Amino acid sequence: MNTRSFSLVLLSALACATVANAQSSSTSGAVRGAITSKGGGRLVGATVTIRNVATNLTRTQVTAANGEYTFALLPLGTYEITVTAPGMRTLKDTSTRVSLGATSIANFSLDRAEAGATVAVVAAAAALDAQQVTSTVALNSKMVESIPLAARDFTSLARLTPGATTAADQNRLSVEGGRGIFNNLTIDGASYNSNFFGEQRGSTRIPFAFGIDTIKELQIITDAYDAQYGNAAGGVINAVSKTGTNEFTGSVLVQMRPKSLVARIKPAPAATALQNSVGARTKDFEQLDWNFNLGGPIVKDKLFFFAGLEVFHYTEKFTPSFGLDSGNNSQANLNTFLGKFGNIQVGNDGRTLAQENGYQYENDKRNTVAFARLDYNLNESHRFTLRVNIQNWNSENGTTDFTSSSAPITGQTQQGLEKDNGLSWVAEWNAIFSPRLVNEARLQIATERRPRYANSTASPEISITNGFNAGQNNFLPNGLDEFSKQLIDNLTYTDGDFTVKAGVDLQWFSFANTFYRYNMGAFSFGSYAVANRWANGGLLATDSFTYRQALSNYGGTISYDSSLYAGYVQASYSGLLNRRLTLALGVRYTGEHQPNNPRPNAQLAGLDQANDARALDPRFGFTYDLTGKGKTMLRGGAGYFSSPNPSLTVSNTMNSNGNTTSTYTLTASSAAVRTAANSGALSYAALVSGGGTRLSALSPATLTALGSASKDGQVWDPENKLPRAKRASLGIEHELDNGLVLGVRASYADFENLQYFVNINLRQRLADGSPDPNGYWKDGYPTKWNLFTSSGRPGMAIVRGRMLDFTGFGNIWLSENQGVGHYKAISITASKQSDSGFGFQSSVTFASSKDSNSNERVTASASANSTVNNPADPHASYGPSDNDVKFRGVFAGYFPVAFGIKGAAIATYTSGQPYTAYMTSDLNGDTSTTNDFAVGVTGRNTFRQPSVKTFDLRFTRAFNLPRKMMIELQADIFNVFNWANWTTSNTQYTNANFGTLNIQDRNTREVQLGARFKF
Repeated sequence: MNTRSFSLVLLSALACATVANAQSSSTSGAVRGAITSKGGGRLVGATVTIRNVATNLTRTQVTAANGEYTFALLPLGTYEITVTAPGMRTLKDTSTRVSLGATSIANFSLDRAEAGATVAVVAAAAALDAQQVTSTVALNSKMVESIPLAARDFTSLARLTPGATTAADQNRLSVEGGRGIFNNLTIDGASYNSNFFGEQRGSTRIPFAFGIDTIKELQIITDAYDAQYGNAAGGVINAVSKTGTNEFTGSVLVQMRPKSLVARIKPAPAATALQNSVGARTKDFEQLDWNFNLGGPIVKDKLFFFAGLEVFHYTEKFTPSFGLDSGNNSQANLNTFLGKFGNIQVGNDGRTLAQENGYQYENDKRNTVAFARLDYNLNESHRFTLRVNIQNWNSENGTTDFTSSSAPITGQTQQGLEKDNGLSWVAEWNAIFSPRLVNEARLQIATERRPRYANSTASPEISITNGFNAGQNNFLPNGLDEFSKQLIDNLTYTDGDFTVKAGVDLQWFSFANTFYRYNMGAFSFGSYAVANRWANGGLLATDSFTYRQALSNYGGTISYDSSLYAGYVQASYSGLLNRRLTLALGVRYTGEHQPNNPRPNAQLAGLDQANDARALDPRFGFTYDLTGKGKTMLRGGAGYFSSPNPSLTVSNTMNSNGNTTSTYTLTASSAAVRTAANSGALSYAALVSGGGTRLSALSPATLTALGSASKDGQVWDPENKLPRAKRASLGIEHELDNGLVLGVRASYADFENLQYFVNINLRQRLADGSPDPNGYWKDGYPTKWNLFTSSGRPGMAIVRGRMLDFTGFGNIWLSENQGVGHYKAISITASKQSDSGFGFQSSVTFASSKDSNSNERVTASASANSTVNNPADPHASYGPSDNDVKFRGVFAGYFPVAFGIKGAAIATYTSGQPYTAYMTSDLNGDTSTTNDFAVGVTGRNTFRQPSVKTFDLRFTRAFNLPRKMMIELQADIFNVFNWANWTTSNTQYTNANFGTLNIQDRNTREVQLGARFKF
């Protein structure tokens, strides 16, 4: 079904929705309640008026036959509710709070009184909503504003969620066992995701894409049994921005981190002497943040504005050094290596490889975000919003972050200039057609550009495993332009205890992707010793030596369009068991339309592109009020949740088909390559010239001749599927009289359709080691023997009945969506939220996460992260997930201290994530030297990194000034106790330093001082 036909069907379904309780929304909240007399009877015909205290938005309803009322699609804030009825005393509550995606309960009991009498009351309220079926962590504006955040990124607050943890790549968030690319970030109801990368716009490298002072409230949904929420096999992170009011308000914030208040990096037990020296451990950086926000009325009670500007500037100096160990990367081998390679010029300034050692350079990061929003209340039934966000990011020498495990051995020539420029417009229309029928519609237009430039073009990349990296980074330069449009519509109809809602979410994308990887060539050596053998013409078949180079007549650029479309229908009923039980049943349809390859290769039988994929996700949820008093809720449900495939993997498939880009991989396991590398065109003698000062790449003619059968290719399984989670949960929440909410929840998830790569142009060997004449891929290899050879490749494969011709190709990587995973957890929670005083969010989670592969979206096919250990049995790698965290505890809260000083803290403890012991040689013959599990060790992810603990504090003191002005002084202390969370990158099992902690923790104690002026 194409997008247009699908849209017509769903819009027709919207128009026909006829049965349907309080509505949920991703940008607003709701208030509902019952009006009774003192005798307990329901009052029919009572008039309920609700007024937003800040904007004067006013709506009125008359209670129905059941004496109930519902106000949907209310902007967030504090409301005044007035209840009148003939012959009854008028009641008024001036402090009803409406929060994001939540329904506030406000019940009133009236008694008879003289006309005109008005009594101020506090409505009988409940913190727990008996009609909410999703598992949600809600953070109000007080929590968002109070918690100390090192990078001022509001999305990091999602780590407070039970079951959420930092993903193994340290950049993304894993929610309840899901990959980091399985989350859906929405801001003001519209997607803020890059469909290409499967992550938030602006990448995970930037400190923030939205200024945190422009965010009003945040919620994290882990089990979204409400079918309105989609595109998330992990979690939904939903935020709404601030709005203007009838009063002009604003603020100016300045924050800085003095060098004198920054602790030194603690020496790691197995780091090199240079890395552990005092100079290398002294953090030489400067950071300055400032922002300005202003909001107010343009037309009182009608038109409001809010605008903000935030600027971040960070510079840090860093000194890399050559890595050493007691084995093949010994000091003796390094000395020999420098004698052969030390004078090679790797920098455009003439800098040599030897001079990269100890060469200090600076990472300069600048981020600017501008925000503006207009809100227009046409009348009590129609409200319009227009929001724009502009983001600009520059990072010099920031390709490899200084906190990365490879940073200590990464020279400045390997770095680059990173840019990211984003622009998003969102328009929203909320319509109250009647007390029963409401609609919210949104339109988004967004642009993002991500150019990246190389620091050096003087030399091909030189990479020594655990030794050093220099020369032009193999994947720079590159760039992406992503243009997107989104249309969302949600229509809800309510009739008493029944609610039905339906909606569509349509997204269109245009991409221009430049990824000319290895265009300058790249040399990879397993150690200094291997590099020395190459220099001396003595490479061995077992040596980890790889040379890669790419050719393209199109500059590695490919342009295409795609789309993602979804629709849902959901019904709920809350009239069961004396209205204590709410049941919700829904279904969501998701489809992704993939492009045709603009330059197809007939040899690959149409598989050098991805086919369309679709999923139908039924969901069921319930909430049961155990006592009937709104204090104790049993919630649970089960359902399916799908995520889109990141378009990056699709683009790479189209780009690497030999027509747009041809990438050649030459390894020492090939006798012909060894001959060329030892004494021919690929040898040190042939490629190093100028008295040992210049290292060259192969000429195109030499490359194509030498690599006549070694082009890398990638194809896609024609049975394309969306990654999917089957989730179930059951939990109980109880609210104490003091507002403290306690809970416990059990969660379970099965993951399916997880993506991975398998090499399908190998010859499988028999048990005796001889080549199997029938050992070629035909929707799998003949046996599950993990024995292969690249000698005598089949040169063909059969995939879903299609014959693929691999003439001229070497490794061909098939992208399959057949990986599996499992997650189970028990979480215990405690929380209390208030606009003043003391509030907190805390949880402890015990969990287990397993899968057959933890690849996020890696396209470097021959890597441990993406390629299965056994091409004949992809599920043989099943074991603990890279994101398996057995225990995690979190506390975040704000509290009064003394003398007007207020405090806030966030503390976490996370058990260590697993890692795999690898060999440095190609044991199974699949041409990869990075994915072979260590001999004598059982499987994948057998070992654990140390646990991680953090503790950050904030203290503030406000001073009131005339004319409602105020100045607030701030002091943030990050990593209060200067804990060092060391890790290891020594995962080569035969290395004497295996498992030793060689990676320093650069997140030392830092003190940030700030001042905020409010007016």
